Amino acid sequence: LEQLEGIFGFSTNDVFAVGENGTILHYDGKAWTAMDSGTTNDFQDIWGLSGSSVYAVGYNGMILHYDGSGWTAMDSGRSDYIMAVWGSRTGTVYFACQNNAILTLVNGIFESVPIDPDIYGYEIWGFSDSNLFIADAFSGFFHYNGTDWSPLRKPGNKGRTVVDLEFHRQNSNVLYAATYYAGVFVSPNQANQWINLG
Repeated sequence: LEQLEGIFGFSTNDVFAVGENGTILHYDGKAWTAMDSGTTNDFQDIWGLSGSSVYAVGYNGMILHYDGSGWTAMDSGRSDYIMAVWGSRTGTVYFACQNNAILTLVNGIFESVPIDPDIYGYEIWGFSDSNLFIADAFSGFFHYNGTDWSPLRKPGNKGRTVVDLEFHRQNSNVLYAATYYAGVFVSPNQANQWINLG
Protein backbone atom coordinates (compact mmCIF):
# COMPACT_ATOMS: atom_id res chain seq x y z
CA LEU A 1 0.00 0.00 0.00
CA GLU A 2 1.22 3.49 -0.86
CA GLN A 3 0.91 6.56 1.33
CA LEU A 4 -1.71 8.98 0.04
CA GLU A 5 -1.02 12.72 0.03
CA GLY A 6 -4.01 14.43 -1.59
CA ILE A 7 -7.72 13.96 -2.21
CA PHE A 8 -10.36 15.85 -4.20
CA GLY A 9 -13.93 15.04 -5.12
CA PHE A 10 -16.82 16.40 -7.14
CA SER A 11 -19.45 14.25 -5.43
CA THR A 12 -19.75 11.16 -3.24
CA ASN A 13 -19.35 8.99 -6.33
CA ASP A 14 -16.55 10.90 -8.09
CA VAL A 15 -13.46 11.22 -5.87
CA PHE A 16 -9.74 11.18 -6.74
CA ALA A 17 -6.77 10.51 -4.46
CA VAL A 18 -3.02 10.66 -5.14
CA GLY A 19 0.12 9.52 -3.35
CA GLU A 20 3.52 7.89 -3.50
CA ASN A 21 5.04 6.06 -6.48
CA GLY A 22 2.64 7.49 -9.05
CA THR A 23 -0.49 6.35 -7.22
CA ILE A 24 -3.79 7.74 -8.49
CA LEU A 25 -7.05 6.25 -7.27
CA HIS A 26 -10.67 6.94 -8.23
CA TYR A 27 -13.79 6.25 -6.14
CA ASP A 28 -17.11 5.76 -7.95
CA GLY A 29 -19.30 5.53 -4.84
CA LYS A 30 -18.79 1.81 -4.44
CA ALA A 31 -15.08 1.01 -4.78
CA TRP A 32 -11.62 2.52 -5.26
CA THR A 33 -9.88 1.77 -8.56
CA ALA A 34 -6.22 2.37 -9.43
CA MET A 35 -5.62 4.58 -12.46
CA ASP A 36 -2.60 4.48 -14.77
CA SER A 37 -0.54 7.61 -14.15
CA GLY A 38 2.39 6.59 -16.33
CA THR A 39 4.91 7.63 -13.65
CA THR A 40 6.50 6.39 -10.44
CA ASN A 41 7.09 9.92 -9.11
CA ASP A 42 5.36 10.86 -5.86
CA PHE A 43 2.23 13.00 -6.08
CA GLN A 44 1.49 15.70 -3.49
CA ASP A 45 -1.91 17.14 -4.40
CA ILE A 46 -4.88 16.96 -6.76
CA TRP A 47 -7.62 19.38 -7.80
CA GLY A 48 -10.20 19.53 -10.57
CA LEU A 49 -12.42 21.97 -12.39
CA SER A 50 -14.67 19.19 -13.69
CA GLY A 51 -14.66 15.44 -14.20
CA SER A 52 -12.88 16.03 -17.51
CA SER A 53 -10.31 18.50 -16.19
CA VAL A 54 -8.30 17.31 -13.18
CA TYR A 55 -4.70 18.17 -12.24
CA ALA A 56 -2.31 16.05 -10.16
CA VAL A 57 1.04 17.51 -9.05
CA GLY A 58 4.22 16.32 -7.39
CA TYR A 59 7.98 15.97 -7.47
CA ASN A 60 10.34 17.14 -10.21
CA GLY A 61 7.93 19.73 -11.58
CA MET A 62 5.37 17.02 -12.35
CA ILE A 63 1.89 18.03 -13.50
CA LEU A 64 -0.54 15.52 -14.97
CA HIS A 65 -3.90 16.39 -16.52
CA TYR A 66 -6.93 14.12 -16.69
CA ASP A 67 -9.37 14.74 -19.56
CA GLY A 68 -12.02 12.25 -18.50
CA SER A 69 -10.43 9.27 -20.20
CA GLY A 70 -6.73 9.30 -19.32
CA TRP A 71 -3.82 11.12 -17.66
CA THR A 72 -1.30 13.12 -19.70
CA ALA A 73 1.96 14.67 -18.49
CA MET A 74 2.34 18.42 -18.98
CA ASP A 75 5.62 20.33 -19.34
CA SER A 76 5.60 22.74 -16.41
CA GLY A 77 9.07 24.07 -17.17
CA ARG A 78 10.07 23.48 -13.54
CA SER A 79 12.25 20.86 -11.85
CA ASP A 80 11.41 21.60 -8.20
CA TYR A 81 8.58 20.12 -6.16
CA ILE A 82 5.07 21.29 -6.97
CA MET A 83 3.31 20.84 -3.67
CA ALA A 84 -0.26 22.04 -4.24
CA VAL A 85 -2.78 23.03 -6.90
CA TRP A 86 -5.97 25.08 -6.96
CA GLY A 87 -7.99 26.71 -9.72
CA SER A 88 -10.62 29.42 -10.08
CA ARG A 89 -13.95 29.39 -11.87
CA THR A 90 -12.37 31.39 -14.71
CA GLY A 91 -10.23 28.36 -15.55
CA THR A 92 -6.93 29.77 -14.28
CA VAL A 93 -4.97 27.12 -12.36
CA TYR A 94 -2.42 27.99 -9.67
CA PHE A 95 0.42 25.74 -8.50
CA ALA A 96 2.45 26.21 -5.29
CA CYS A 97 6.13 25.51 -6.02
CA GLN A 98 9.08 24.76 -3.78
CA ASN A 99 11.34 27.60 -4.92
CA ASN A 100 9.75 30.99 -4.16
CA ALA A 101 7.17 30.99 -6.94
CA ILE A 102 3.62 30.38 -8.02
CA LEU A 103 3.08 28.71 -11.36
CA THR A 104 -0.04 29.73 -13.26
CA LEU A 105 -1.74 28.01 -16.17
CA VAL A 106 -3.87 30.22 -18.41
CA ASN A 107 -5.17 29.04 -21.79
CA GLY A 108 -2.61 26.24 -21.86
CA ILE A 109 0.38 28.50 -21.11
CA PHE A 110 2.49 28.18 -17.93
CA GLU A 111 4.03 31.23 -16.25
CA SER A 112 6.19 31.36 -13.12
CA VAL A 113 5.43 34.27 -10.81
CA PRO A 114 8.01 35.05 -8.05
CA ILE A 115 6.57 35.75 -4.58
CA ASP A 116 9.25 35.85 -1.89
CA PRO A 117 12.87 34.60 -1.90
CA ASP A 118 12.31 32.66 1.33
CA ILE A 119 9.04 30.96 0.48
CA TYR A 120 8.68 27.20 0.05
CA GLY A 121 5.17 26.85 -1.34
CA TYR A 122 3.28 24.14 0.52
CA GLU A 123 -0.45 24.79 0.25
CA ILE A 124 -2.64 27.04 -1.87
CA TRP A 125 -6.35 27.82 -1.83
CA GLY A 126 -8.57 30.66 -2.90
CA PHE A 127 -12.03 32.00 -3.42
CA SER A 128 -11.34 33.83 -6.69
CA ASP A 129 -8.51 35.13 -8.88
CA SER A 130 -8.33 38.20 -6.64
CA ASN A 131 -8.56 36.41 -3.29
CA LEU A 132 -5.91 33.73 -3.05
CA PHE A 133 -3.71 32.45 -0.20
CA ILE A 134 -0.47 30.45 -0.14
CA ALA A 135 1.23 28.91 2.89
CA ASP A 136 4.87 27.90 2.92
CA ALA A 137 6.64 25.04 4.70
CA PHE A 138 7.96 27.31 7.46
CA SER A 139 4.66 28.92 8.52
CA GLY A 140 4.78 31.84 6.11
CA PHE A 141 1.42 33.03 4.82
CA PHE A 142 0.81 35.22 1.76
CA HIS A 143 -2.26 36.78 0.12
CA TYR A 144 -2.90 37.64 -3.52
CA ASN A 145 -5.37 40.43 -4.36
CA GLY A 146 -5.38 39.93 -8.12
CA THR A 147 -2.34 42.14 -8.66
CA ASP A 148 0.23 41.67 -5.89
CA TRP A 149 1.31 39.09 -3.33
CA SER A 150 1.66 40.45 0.21
CA PRO A 151 2.97 38.64 3.32
CA LEU A 152 0.49 38.14 6.14
CA ARG A 153 3.20 36.28 8.05
CA LYS A 154 6.82 35.84 6.95
CA PRO A 155 8.36 32.34 6.96
CA GLY A 156 9.73 31.25 10.33
CA ASN A 157 8.62 28.34 12.55
CA LYS A 158 7.99 25.02 10.79
CA GLY A 159 5.79 23.80 13.66
CA ARG A 160 3.06 26.25 12.62
CA THR A 161 3.15 25.28 8.95
CA VAL A 162 -0.28 25.28 7.31
CA VAL A 163 -0.76 21.92 5.61
CA ASP A 164 -4.31 22.48 4.36
CA LEU A 165 -6.48 25.53 3.60
CA GLU A 166 -10.19 25.72 2.89
CA PHE A 167 -12.70 28.55 2.51
CA HIS A 168 -16.20 28.29 3.92
CA ARG A 169 -18.43 27.44 0.95
CA GLN A 170 -20.99 30.17 1.63
CA ASN A 171 -18.83 32.83 3.28
CA SER A 172 -15.57 33.87 1.62
CA ASN A 173 -14.51 35.74 4.77
CA VAL A 174 -14.16 32.50 6.73
CA LEU A 175 -10.95 30.54 6.19
CA TYR A 176 -9.88 27.27 7.86
CA ALA A 177 -6.27 26.17 8.31
CA ALA A 178 -4.79 22.91 9.56
CA THR A 179 -1.18 22.99 10.82
CA TYR A 180 1.59 20.51 11.57
CA TYR A 181 1.69 20.81 15.36
CA ALA A 182 -0.20 23.95 16.34
CA GLY A 183 -3.78 22.75 15.86
CA VAL A 184 -6.65 23.75 13.60
CA PHE A 185 -7.46 27.42 13.14
CA VAL A 186 -10.37 29.42 11.75
CA SER A 187 -10.26 33.02 10.58
CA PRO A 188 -13.53 35.00 10.42
CA ASN A 189 -11.91 37.80 8.38
CA GLN A 190 -9.68 36.33 5.67
CA ALA A 191 -6.57 35.65 7.75
CA ASN A 192 -6.48 38.96 9.62
CA GLN A 193 -7.32 37.15 12.87
CA TRP A 194 -7.02 33.47 13.77
CA ILE A 195 -8.83 31.43 16.40
CA ASN A 196 -7.30 28.12 17.54
CA LEU A 197 -9.94 25.37 17.52
CA GLY A 198 -7.63 22.94 19.30
